[in-house]
Amino acid sequence: MKKANVMFLFMLFLLHCQGQTLLQNGKLWSNTSIGTMHGSNYSSYFIKFMGDTTINVMGYKKIMKSDDALHSQWTLDGCIREEPTTRKVFIFNEYTEKDMLLYDFSLEKGDSILTGDGQSYIKVTKVINATFGSSTVPRKQIYFFDPDGGPQWIEGIGSIWGVLKGLGSFYTTGATLNLVCYSENDQLIYHNLSFSTCFPQGQNVSILDPSLKWNIGTHCVNESPLNPYDKWSTSFLHTEGDTLMNEKQYKRLVSCADSLCTKESLKSYIREEAGKVFLANKTEEILQFDFNLQKGDTMIMLLLKRGDVITQYYIRIDSVKSLLWPDQKERIAQYVTVFDYYGSKLGGQSITDVFVKGIGSLKFGLEYPRLFVTGDAWCNPALLCFYSGESLIYSDPKINNCYLSSGVQQFQQQPNLVQVFTNNHEMLQIQLTEAKAGKLFVFDIKGKLILGQVVNQSVTQFCLPSTGIYLYRFESDKGEIQTGKILVY
Repeated sequence: MKKANVMFLFMLFLLHCQGQTLLQNGKLWSNTSIGTMHGSNYSSYFIKFMGDTTINVMGYKKIMKSDDALHSQWTLDGCIREEPTTRKVFIFNEYTEKDMLLYDFSLEKGDSILTGDGQSYIKVTKVINATFGSSTVPRKQIYFFDPDGGPQWIEGIGSIWGVLKGLGSFYTTGATLNLVCYSENDQLIYHNLSFSTCFPQGQNVSILDPSLKWNIGTHCVNESPLNPYDKWSTSFLHTEGDTLMNEKQYKRLVSCADSLCTKESLKSYIREEAGKVFLANKTEEILQFDFNLQKGDTMIMLLLKRGDVITQYYIRIDSVKSLLWPDQKERIAQYVTVFDYYGSKLGGQSITDVFVKGIGSLKFGLEYPRLFVTGDAWCNPALLCFYSGESLIYSDPKINNCYLSSGVQQFQQQPNLVQVFTNNHEMLQIQLTEAKAGKLFVFDIKGKLILGQVVNQSVTQFCLPSTGIYLYRFESDKGEIQTGKILVY
């Protein structure tokens, strides 16, 4: 009986080891490369290993690559082999005709390994054995940087930068690499929540697209008792034409008083290069957005001068996602904290914002205002709506009408029944304020009902199926109604 138990455990061990191998049939990886250099692209592709071949009397698997969303067409992209005993994976370099080490899953905490540049070493900071994604199979997970962050290598899956990146991803420049999805035998095991689909397509998003239009509302407040006012007015921005200044090509950023643009004025000049957006006037140029920045990165944002006033902000990237928007385009979204910054010192004030590639700021649009200014009167813009052609892509959840004229109260005058917000990825939190109980309905951006729930607790949480933009409707037990929109990331 004891011998049978030992044999059973041995068989389980063999199955466990077999489950960790990388080069198995039925595995599929979705990867993306977001270029940061001038002229580079945003590309997505699938990788699988199938078919055996022999090179120098050694057995390899064929690396197959597909560049289409349905992965119906495959091309040979090299050869790869694995040593189960040493737990190493090698890729064959056809130029040197030698193997290159891709992974070494025998590494333990404190070990160092030579990176793909052949000159620098990287140290293992943490090793755990745990399940990953939706799989119940324990996998060895290796950390190379922040031990409190996420693993960089997962045995049987590869690298979080892409299955073929391995050691090479430690010195890659000019691109941001990601493993987007991983599946086994058509079962999705892992999905990077920074991307809403397994085949992101962000290469066609440009802030200079002439079909784009920003609806900006300007809020002016004067709290002086002599002349108090609280006014809103709206304008529409778009880009047009070409202008050459200082040997650089710009579009004109034009402001219109109405959606038909019967009266327009030049705001500034704008250009886009390798994920960066610049604003300019006749004498200076400033960097407004940099969508190459990743979590933890910082930048200094300057505003175009008005007289002798120089305004700058300290921007910290808190997280980066890639979301699918109503026009079915992937757009990179940077969730940021903007700090008051003057004289190379941080001030005591800050706000949170979202910078979206192809849109700009979800609070203010293309041009940042002069925030954190004290005084009796000040006007700040707000992005009310954003269009691609005639399609509404984004609207401020506080408004119910994008086409507003001066002096019209545009904010929804509805009861403050609940507060709706997100606190962790797809977790939606509802907090009752004036209402005692009611029903919550959540719809996707196309109007499809995805959640209907009775709410009778002061704070309630719900799980949503994915990241994206959602609409909600709350009906209190007294018949009052509150509606709104929320961005889940």
